[in-house]
Amino acid sequence: MQKKARFLALFGSLSFSAYATNRQHPHFNAFNALEQNILFQADAHLTKGNYPLQFWQDNQCFQAQSAVKLNQTVSLIPCSGDVPQLRLFKSADYQAQVKHGKVTFMPAKEANSLLLLEKCR
Repeated sequence: MQKKARFLALFGSLSFSAYATNRQHPHFNAFNALEQNILFQADAHLTKGNYPLQFWQDNQCFQAQSAVKLNQTVSLIPCSGDVPQLRLFKSADYQAQVKHGKVTFMPAKEANSLLLLEKCR
């Protein structure tokens, strides 16, 4: 079952906006500002499945530049065409971080999750 993960967050073209005050998402808690409003992060418990990743700022849509994997940073670009997916293989606690117009998804620090790495060729 595919789940829609629409991030309602305010960010500038290069970073989350320091003056944005209302960041919401149906799965993630509000994004918290860290590192002098440069880094924003949110935590959520997500079930396994696919999550199309779209972010919104003042009715303008942004999406990941390419397919998203855990612990990889991907740039955000204006929405066009198919929305890249984050595929989760395990229901667990996850964290989303946005810094300088780039997003990273990872297991939450408190999740005690095993990180599986793919073999390099």
